[in-house]
Amino acid sequence: MKKLILLFAGVLLMSLSANAQVTLRANALGWGVGVFNAGFEFGLSNHFTLVAEGYYSPFWDTKKFKAEGWMISPELRYYFCEKFNKHYIGLSYNYANYDKYKWNNKQDIRDGHASSVGLTYGHTWRFNHHWSFDLFGGVGCWFLKNDIYNKNQESDRLAENKKETYFGVTRLGATFAYRF
Repeated sequence: MKKLILLFAGVLLMSLSANAQVTLRANALGWGVGVFNAGFEFGLSNHFTLVAEGYYSPFWDTKKFKAEGWMISPELRYYFCEKFNKHYIGLSYNYANYDKYKWNNKQDIRDGHASSVGLTYGHTWRFNHHWSFDLFGGVGCWFLKNDIYNKNQESDRLAENKKETYFGVTRLGATFAYRF
């Protein structure tokens, strides 16, 4: 994890020192379900950008989805036309840490962390020099490590410690961005 943070910091410093363009991003899908999020996209060259997003869910009890935790999502993108414009593909990584997670009332409560590696496809529409809209989706492999507690109990009694791997959606978004 420390190596990933150092790599990200190095790329960030290089992109800022090269007088690269930067966009501030917010994922409307995340905000729509009550997950706070923000991110940046840094221009690295004519076709490559680096996206760094963070998500935070402080809520434990909503109607069907119950979660409390955070996630970081760096992604390297290749734009076919020019950076910040039109079609792109990306290589993404996610790391999430959740204190409480429950999809519905039939599932046990899970505490743990997850990471994923995946491929993303998206399209960015530029409204003008500053404003754009980005629609994207990605698939890949998730690696989860969970401490599972009995359903409807938040006691310290651990029911199971489980590692899981599955293929599925890794990124999904409808993002509004402002370019500086």
